[in-house]
Order: sequence, then structure tokens, then C-alpha cells
Amino acid sequence: MKNDDNAFMEVYIKDKYLKMLEYIGRTGYGMYADYMMFKVMDGKIVPMKAGDSARIDKLYGYDGQRELIINNTKNFIKGEPFFDVLIFGESGTGKSSTVRAVARLLATEGVRLVEMSWPELDHLSAVIDELSQVPMRFILLLDVAINVVINA
Repeated sequence: MKNDDNAFMEVYIKDKYLKMLEYIGRTGYGMYADYMMFKVMDGKIVPMKAGDSARIDKLYGYDGQRELIINNTKNFIKGEPFFDVLIFGESGTGKSSTVRAVARLLATEGVRLVEMSWPELDHLSAVIDELSQVPMRFILLLDVAINVVINA
């Protein structure tokens, strides 16, 4: 009888494990299950405990552009063709808030956001290597203010 119990437990555990693997790309594990947004500090990915609370339904204007970003990100999630995105414009027009809101909107589909500042770009390769080991989809937000000075 013990062999039957062992065989049953082995099948049961294997079944549970396989079901868990089905969902881990959406739910994550470790800190990626507990948080939606992260930042790179001193070359390390750390959770943002109080990330931007921007939501798509609370952002106004640029609706057509925002819809393009949402659809593009959905393609990224599904493994369909997508484009890298460069959003530019005046300070305070909602560029970063849009990206954060899209990440929040699609978090249940396994999307996580990682923000990097200009000084952290030296660690970009290591960050990408680390994220490639996690079976989720990551948006990398490079929030870089570039000031152009023209001397005439």
C-alpha cells in the first residue's frame, strides 16, 4: 500500500508543479510576485515600495498615442511583433506616468517595470542578464532628461 501512496503523491506533486509553472510567467516569484515596479540602484534591481500610482483612466490627453503604447505592450506580452518605444516631449506631459500606468494596467499579465536613471546605465547589461532569467515581461524605463544647449 505504501508504494501506491508514494506513486499517488509523486503524481500529485508533479501535477501541482506543472500547474505552478503555467502561471509563474504572470504571477512571478520572489520580489517579482510581491512588487510591480522596480528601480536600479548601485547596479542592483530593488523594489519600489511606493511606486507611482498613475492609472490609465486618470491620465488625460494623448489618448491615441497611449492606445498605441498599450497595444504594442500587449503584443510584447503575447510574443507577437512589437516595437521599442521612445517617448519624448516637454517635462511634465505624462511620458513616464504613461509608461508606469501601462505597466500597472498589465501587471496581472506578468508585466513588471524597471526604472533606470542615467548614472545607472553602466549596469544595463547586468540588469538585462538578470531580468532574462525571470519568466516575466519587463518594461525598462530609461527616464533621462536631456538638456540641449545651442551656442549661436
